[in-house]
Amino acid sequence: MLCGFKVRAVSRRALLVLHFAGILVPSILFINLVYATLLLFIPIMGRAGTASYPDLFIGCLTVSAVILLSVWQVTLCIFIRVIFCMFIHVKQNIS
Repeated sequence: MLCGFKVRAVSRRALLVLHFAGILVPSILFINLVYATLLLFIPIMGRAGTASYPDLFIGCLTVSAVILLSVWQVTLCIFIRVIFCMFIHVKQNIS
């Protein structure tokens, strides 16, 4: 009993699916935001000329977006690795 509620065992696959479903919607929204931002800034930077280094600005914008997006994916990879290690440990204990 945890705070008056029964806690039942949840399979690791269900936790993985729940975690992936939880990061799917924010990932899609963030990708849409980055796409719209690039659609805005690429034509503006193309008209700015060579004096303002437009490629550097677009590159920095893209790299920062990829780093921010990869945070969610890294947690998923760590989660998968932990579940895999737990599965191997349980399997070794059974044999």
